[in-house]
Amino acid sequence: MVAAIVGSAALWWWRDDALQTQVLVGLGVVLVVGAWRHLSAVLRDRNRGSDPGVLASLTHLPRAGWNLSFVLVCALASWVVGAEVVSTLR
Repeated sequence: MVAAIVGSAALWWWRDDALQTQVLVGLGVVLVVGAWRHLSAVLRDRNRGSDPGVLASLTHLPRAGWNLSFVLVCALASWVVGAEVVSTLR
């Protein structure tokens, strides 16, 4: 994550607009793929120490509600990155 932040900040600072767009969209794709990979691990884990388990114990929303919210956020992020990929290819 630190490397992604440093790399995107360097691209912003030295501004080559064509390269900047392609690299940042590619970085977004990599981060979204990683988010889905982690989400699949979270959904399989039934441990009370997992993120949805801890959040369910701290709030009135059950584990399934937290899992659904994680899926929705990943889906929205995927849609945004997909739209950027399509617009970059045009």
